[in-house]
Amino acid sequence: MYQGYRVVAVTGFGRRRYTDILVLYTQKLRGLIDEHQLWRNTENQVDVETLQSYVRQAPNFFREVVADAPFDGSFLGNRLAEFYRNFQDDNDTIYLRFDDDIVWMADNAVQQLLDFRIQNPNYFLIYANTVNNSLCSHLHQRIGALPPAPFLEYQCMGPTSWKRWETAATCHQALTEAIEAGNTARFLFPEWRLLEYERCSINCIAWWGRDNALIRQHMTHDEEYSLSCGIPRQCGRTNCIAGEALVAHFAYHPQRDALEKQADWLTPYRNLSPSPR
Repeated sequence: MYQGYRVVAVTGFGRRRYTDILVLYTQKLRGLIDEHQLWRNTENQVDVETLQSYVRQAPNFFREVVADAPFDGSFLGNRLAEFYRNFQDDNDTIYLRFDDDIVWMADNAVQQLLDFRIQNPNYFLIYANTVNNSLCSHLHQRIGALPPAPFLEYQCMGPTSWKRWETAATCHQALTEAIEAGNTARFLFPEWRLLEYERCSINCIAWWGRDNALIRQHMTHDEEYSLSCGIPRQCGRTNCIAGEALVAHFAYHPQRDALEKQADWLTPYRNLSPSPR
């Protein structure tokens, strides 16, 4: 519980090499986060066994959730849309959605995200300030946390900020150097309102349980579009980035292979992750 609200985290589970890092952070936050739902988004038996091992280790915290619709191997984001259809209205719950490849969180990031959510009730979604999120990367470049070139577009799937693995590597290098120097504040900015209903990657977000009926009603096959653009526009409630809540997202699909094979950026984040509880 946090300030009288139950806090439920959700993550689409299908890539254990990333989730092994994420769960160390969420376990560290037990007490602040009441439950972490792992949405089974894979039929790979080793991944499924890993998911279930988390549940066995902490059955009062981790929960496996299986969608009603059969698994058909469809695109991850399309598949995850199915899980929202089972949500019930809950006025006393704040939901947090973490991509499975959120590989670092500042010590106060989740509390900052929750505080901003509670203090700003009218926004639909609250986004964390996410390193290697295309829109946030543009903002990080504007405030000098990232190099001035190449220019990073203010665009969700821009050719420079989203497609280039080198952009992700630059983001991770800048962040890990800032962590080592004790200077992650250089990535922080005041709140950033998405006044034009801009599409923004939903790597790490918070929403009210009382909005679950709205989500069930308007969720399409495209989870990200529905949450970041479609539903906010339909209900006339914009989204906002909480600039003090700093986390890191590992990679977009076009960036992933090179980041793992050519640069191996996972190892530094494994080394930075909390010790198992």
